[in-house]
Amino acid sequence: MNQNNRFLVFALLGLTCLISFILTSSVVEGRRAAVVRKVAAVKKQLTYKKCESVGDPHYLSFTGQRFDHMGLGDYVLAQSSDNQFTVHVRTSKWGGAAAVNSNVAVRLGKGEDDTFEYDVEQDVFYLSGVKASLGVNQKVSLGTGDVQRINTNTAVVSGSNGIKMTMSWYRHAAWKQQLGSVGYISVVIDAPSDITFNKGMCLGASEASQQAIDILHNHVQRRIARKAELKKATPKRSRSARKVCKKAGLNKKQNPFAWKSCVKDAIQSGSKIGLKIGQNIKKVKVAEKKVLKKEIKKKAKKIVRKEKKAIEKAKKEADLLKKKADQAQKKATQKRAKCAKRASRKARRAARRARRAAKRLAKKKQILKKVKKTIKRSVRTKITIVKNWKKIIKKVLNDRKKALRAAKKARQAAKKAIKEASRKARKIAEEKKRQAEELARKLQRDAEAAAKKLRDAVEAAARKAREAAERARQQAENAKLEATRRARVKAARLAKLAREAAERAAKQQRAILEQIQKLAKLAAIKKAQQEAEAKKRAAEALRLVEEAKRKAAEALERAKAEATRRAIEIADRLRKAAEKAAEEAAKRVKMVEELKKKALKDVEKQARKLLNGGVSKGKTVCFRLP
Repeated sequence: MNQNNRFLVFALLGLTCLISFILTSSVVEGRRAAVVRKVAAVKKQLTYKKCESVGDPHYLSFTGQRFDHMGLGDYVLAQSSDNQFTVHVRTSKWGGAAAVNSNVAVRLGKGEDDTFEYDVEQDVFYLSGVKASLGVNQKVSLGTGDVQRINTNTAVVSGSNGIKMTMSWYRHAAWKQQLGSVGYISVVIDAPSDITFNKGMCLGASEASQQAIDILHNHVQRRIARKAELKKATPKRSRSARKVCKKAGLNKKQNPFAWKSCVKDAIQSGSKIGLKIGQNIKKVKVAEKKVLKKEIKKKAKKIVRKEKKAIEKAKKEADLLKKKADQAQKKATQKRAKCAKRASRKARRAARRARRAAKRLAKKKQILKKVKKTIKRSVRTKITIVKNWKKIIKKVLNDRKKALRAAKKARQAAKKAIKEASRKARKIAEEKKRQAEELARKLQRDAEAAAKKLRDAVEAAARKAREAAERARQQAENAKLEATRRARVKAARLAKLAREAAERAAKQQRAILEQIQKLAKLAAIKKAQQEAEAKKRAAEALRLVEEAKRKAAEALERAKAEATRRAIEIADRLRKAAEKAAEEAAKRVKMVEELKKKALKDVEKQARKLLNGGVSKGKTVCFRLP
């Protein structure tokens, strides 16, 4: 019976250990799977898909499909499945064959009045279908999102589901008669990878037949099919278009879609207009990249804060598990002590039974002594008593042996039970402690691995942002150096023109002196003709000086518009030098005029003397010229 009880106790302990191990393993695996899922979710949150409608217009769908659509009218560009972000566009005629986005409207939320629209033909904003003004850097809350105009020609629309739309436009009044539209709008939509769309050209060219109503302030019936013959991309046109796109600042490797769109637009619209379109595409790409980088940085910070809280929570859970393991170890120790106490109690009971058996044996010995005395007294019944005595002795000895064996077995069983219970209890406690420590270490490693992966992702995003900023800074520095170099070249050219003007003025001065000498030798009849010629040449010199001034002023204006402060200062100093040279040239011309007038007066005076007979015949007259 005791053996059965011990077996049941050990079986229950083993089953408890097995269940604890299975639960611990499942918890660890669940934690590891949760960490993997969390890292995948973070990557998914920081991943965006892109849709573009740029130029005249060229489309890039969310799936990477590229296509051109020359239809006219209102179209659905994109509509999210939750109806929180819907974009409609209107395409208008551009030249003979192409088309451009002339109106862009967005609905933020499910309300009919939560709309924003820009009309490039009228240069007007519409908020909830009503004309409104939107200043630079002004931010307006609308529906479930907001609209912000970040500069003169660019606006950003943000939705509550994380979608960002960047739009940039350009207008030129002369294009209306030349091409059919005043301007165009380029649109880029960035959406988180987990946001789905159910309508719009951003899903592919097959979505062109979708109805686009109720968002634009006035509806224009669309023409899905349109007969249009585009200009052929000859090698000469392609080379010229590539030069234009390169001049606009686009890079084929960095933005292949924008590069191809710019090349096509330059072929269809010409170099000048193609350059403006390319610059607009570059502007919208730069603005979109800046907005997306800011949004990713904001999300990354939010995720870092969230993961820090999760790590702190995991640490608390690990501490709690450690506390529970300590409690389990304490319980196991208490249980082991309880088992040892029970075994000790059983041993005491066995010893008590052995003592009772010894007492019974002592009583039997006393009885045996009494029997011996009785046998000595009764000789007559000796044989019978002897026989009975032998039997009794034998029985007593057998009982004694049985009692001793029982006591020995009881002691051995008690020792064995105590030893086995102590060993099992120690083993269970050590196993529990080891499992708890292993679980805590695994949770710590998983938390550190998740934190490391998150830090790597954030550092990679930050590194990419720094690289982009460094490239932008390098490009700005190159542009600055190029502008400075151009300003220096222009200023040097203006200085050269000023020097040439001064040299021409000096040459004219010498020529005038020679003419004056000739006038002194000639008669007074040619005086008027030579005077007119001298005045004409002086006027020509003044005109050249004014032309040099005008060119210097134009160079200064161009330097002010394109160069940096240093370039402007250099151009200003050169302009002042040119003006000073021009003033000196004007002073010299004025001095020459005065000398000429004085010389003419002297010549007239000498001529009058000759005519009046003041000099005798045959006498040589010498004129002293200044």
